[in-house]
Amino acid sequence: PVLALSFDLGQKLGLIAGLTGGLTLAAPVHAQPTPESPEDYAALGLGRIALLDLRTQANPTEADFRIAMLGLDLARTYAPEDLTLLRRQIEAAWSAGEDDTAIALTRDLLKIDPADEVALLRVIATGIERIQTVEERLSAYERLLGAQSLTPAVRSRLALDAALLARETGDGQLFVDLLATSTELDSTNKEAAARALAFFDSAVGEPGGRLDLLANLLLADPVDPYVHAQSSDHLSRNGAFEQSIRFHDHALNLLLSAGCAPQHADVLRRIQLRWLAFGPEGLANELELPVLQERSRLEQMLQLMVQRGEDIQGFQRPADILPPPESAMHRMLLAQAEGDPGAASRASEDLRTATAQQMQQMLLATQGNRDQAREIALLATRVRAETAITMTIAGVQPELVRADARQAREAMDRALADEALIGEIDPAIVEPARRQLDLSLALLDTIDAVGTPEAETRLEDLRTRWIEQNVPMSPLAYVHALIVHRELTTAVPILRELVISEPASMWGAWAHQQLLDLGAGSPFTQAEALSSSARAIPAWLDRMAEAPENFMELTVRAMRPEEHATSMTHLRLTLRNNSPIPLAVGPSAPINSRILLSPVLDADLDRLTFVAIPEVTSVDTRLRLMPRERLEIDVWAGAGVAGWYLEATGARTTRTRWRALQGFIITPNSGYQPGPMCLTAETDIITRRPLPETRFDQADRWVTRLIA
Repeated sequence: PVLALSFDLGQKLGLIAGLTGGLTLAAPVHAQPTPESPEDYAALGLGRIALLDLRTQANPTEADFRIAMLGLDLARTYAPEDLTLLRRQIEAAWSAGEDDTAIALTRDLLKIDPADEVALLRVIATGIERIQTVEERLSAYERLLGAQSLTPAVRSRLALDAALLARETGDGQLFVDLLATSTELDSTNKEAAARALAFFDSAVGEPGGRLDLLANLLLADPVDPYVHAQSSDHLSRNGAFEQSIRFHDHALNLLLSAGCAPQHADVLRRIQLRWLAFGPEGLANELELPVLQERSRLEQMLQLMVQRGEDIQGFQRPADILPPPESAMHRMLLAQAEGDPGAASRASEDLRTATAQQMQQMLLATQGNRDQAREIALLATRVRAETAITMTIAGVQPELVRADARQAREAMDRALADEALIGEIDPAIVEPARRQLDLSLALLDTIDAVGTPEAETRLEDLRTRWIEQNVPMSPLAYVHALIVHRELTTAVPILRELVISEPASMWGAWAHQQLLDLGAGSPFTQAEALSSSARAIPAWLDRMAEAPENFMELTVRAMRPEEHATSMTHLRLTLRNNSPIPLAVGPSAPINSRILLSPVLDADLDRLTFVAIPEVTSVDTRLRLMPRERLEIDVWAGAGVAGWYLEATGARTTRTRWRALQGFIITPNSGYQPGPMCLTAETDIITRRPLPETRFDQADRWVTRLIA
């Protein structure tokens, strides 16, 4: 027999005594709740054996899953309509490669639970796959799409499958029509919304229409950080900066809920967007404040150490605390835009020191490798050139900039002339760095030539470095020189091009500021229309991105607060959509259907952590939940080791509390946690009293019954 176990009577007595902890001395007698029916007890007991046997396999094979499938089939002979056992058997059949058996069992499932949309889709898809020709498949899809007995969510998925099939046949119009049908039938069909957006991008690409399709994608999955980031990027590229900040913040909050701390680039992007939306006021100070605070804390600590007579030799000094070079560069340009030369000068000092320190650390990391050291040296030269050009544009310390650039240029020339390096450095490799250094010096010379006969020649030289040589940063150097020389008619179109190419960047924001300062206005003609459309995206979407409690509810409760000592422990899980829109249900959907049931188990005064092994269950029987709609499902929490132990320890009083973690993740320090934008809930304490048969004064009668 499948999964049969054989023990002689002595083994039975020894096993039971070991599991129950022996007999209880005259324990008080408590009335036991109603036990499971014999049929349910046999079915679930056999089912647990099949599942535990499968879980003991480190790397289960198809044969292992087939054994579990047969064991669950045997269990279902006692409870043929038990949905838990049937769904576990279907899972085992798929994993065993028994596709025909799995489909037959899924049909049985639909007879018991016809509302299971996921099972229905699987059966329909399998049936269509068995149709031989494409024409017949499309005809079958057409009939199914007209079947009003199918829910809109099911028909939406079928319409998408039909659309993809039509595209494979080359029927573009049918693909578009079916794709539109799919999105209209169900707004939660994220794949359909994503494919509609991709098709629009390839065929049309108009900003207003793209925003509408991005809004559809947001409605399909309001808690996907990457969709919010896409929306932010689209809005920023079209000048709707204030609304871009809104969706940028959503994306950061959602990533934070997934355990992804904001990167420095994310912080700077928000600074750039605020600069574009509201101007530079206060932003340089905002970036500088954390550095000043950290320096102040360190200064106070060192002063206290000196007062206590402690040696501070070797300790870090306040001046050693530096911002990332990118942050210092942003500060410098922001301070210049705000008209604060003192702040710009402080930022330039931090920038020069931070870049030098960064290059030194990178050079040390090469550990004497000459090839790597040369690469770092070239990188350092380019960084010095970029720093010089940026400081020149910010109008900070021009003589120091000139000295730095000349020193770097001379150092490069000496390295190239060194006989020890001849043949080791390809001049073509160093040429871009050389040209960038020359550009920084040429920019300084062009600025010095304002109002002189050389002005036109100097400007033409910078233009050549941009148009013909394509030197990095040459457009910025040229347009800045044009502004200094008041050649505004030529400067404005270049500034517009810089802004449009990459608005949400440091130089895009700088160029946008220059346009505003020159009175040229923003280059984005559709900014106001897009901003208006984005503002029409409801505010409750903002709340959904803040916390899962704002759009759904999870509860779990025990079917009975007190169980019989041999009960199998069933819990009722309820998921409710509290949002004003339909939300998808699934393993990676806004309403996550994967639930971890984690027990806290006490037997008498002992906390039994070693058997408190969680159970994983899934409640994805529906594709979506409408507003205020709830999904209830009874789950078998006692299917594993914890349930087995509770049943086996009938001589002790046990108290169990089950915690449900939605979309669970495992963290190194905290163990199991709810997933991103997911909830947790727990039951009240479930109590089990000792069986009367385990009392010492009942032992003779118990042994007699067991032998019989």
